[in-house]
Amino acid sequence: VQMGISAPLAMLVIFLLLWYFFRRLILVLSPMIVALFSCLITMSLLVITGNTVHIMSSMIPIFIMPIAVLDSVHILSRFFDHYPLKKDRRESITHVMADLHKPMLYTSLTTAGGFASLALTPIPPVQVFGLFVALGVMVAWLVTITFIPAYVLGISEKSLEGFGMPGGPGGASINNWMEKLLYWIGNSTHRWAKLILILAVLASVLAVVGIGRIQINDNPIRWFSDTHQIRIADRILNQHFGGTYMAYLALTTNEEEVGAVFKQPQALKYIESLQQALNTSGAVGKSNSVVDILKTVHRELYAGAAEKFKIPASPAAVAQTMLTYENGHRPQDLWHFITPDYRTAVIWVQMKSGDNIDMSRVEAVIDRYVGNNPPPVFLAAPMVWIDLY
Repeated sequence: VQMGISAPLAMLVIFLLLWYFFRRLILVLSPMIVALFSCLITMSLLVITGNTVHIMSSMIPIFIMPIAVLDSVHILSRFFDHYPLKKDRRESITHVMADLHKPMLYTSLTTAGGFASLALTPIPPVQVFGLFVALGVMVAWLVTITFIPAYVLGISEKSLEGFGMPGGPGGASINNWMEKLLYWIGNSTHRWAKLILILAVLASVLAVVGIGRIQINDNPIRWFSDTHQIRIADRILNQHFGGTYMAYLALTTNEEEVGAVFKQPQALKYIESLQQALNTSGAVGKSNSVVDILKTVHRELYAGAAEKFKIPASPAAVAQTMLTYENGHRPQDLWHFITPDYRTAVIWVQMKSGDNIDMSRVEAVIDRYVGNNPPPVFLAAPMVWIDLY
């Protein structure tokens, strides 16, 4: 929906600006055709290669459209200046292309290289976005250098009468205010060069300070308006439940010769204490693990006695408690929290916020706890498996 609304609006804005500067509909149409074909080709290739149209890829046309018209505007602008002198389409466009073909290639390559660098990020949607915008830029360059000259040569001389002439349609008088503005800016930068340099240095210093205060954060739920049903449901669910944003913390053995680690009360007690640290940190709504299952089953084996809501005292008692659970109606649920060889266990962490900064708080809590309470020698340091969405 966003692409269907924003892309045509972007094309409309570009069209109006081009028409204002050149005042020749027949010329203004050419960059619009380049932009349209560049977007169509790029998005077609996106779908043909098996990629989906999601929030990131839906923005590709918005980026390609203004970039696609740039080279066309350079050509038309130079043609605008040169044609009144020669009054010959072929000679003018040949002169223009001879001057601009290398600069247009270099600017297109550097733009494409900048977007293609996003392929180095570890986020697949961003990789696809960067690669296909880069592809679209080069498609636009190819369409521009082949289509625009041919299009200009296809325009009749009569349609170009008065083009670029002062006072004529698209003449200098229309853009007189801009010429005056640019002239004033040019003189001002020369007159106040030192002041501009000082201001640039100050701005750079402020930028460095600002960069140091940047916080990387994101939450797709916040992409929706406050009144959207998804936002409302998210608020209500997180008010009444432990949290709708999930993360998983894995604990495993670091020694091959060790057997069923998580039948050992010592390892289970470490999970229990780590859960307590998470639950009381303020960053976590609730956590669950195999320990909660064991403690519940152990209590029920003693007719619900509250004092028996604890980890069994011996490996044999742990094994019997797990066996009792496996004889229940949903034995497979046990393997959601522990592997069948009892060498890896998972803490299921529920959070009330999907912000990245809150996930970072959880990781900080884990790092701090592990630093102050090293795991038993047969356990490796906990590893966070993030799965917020």
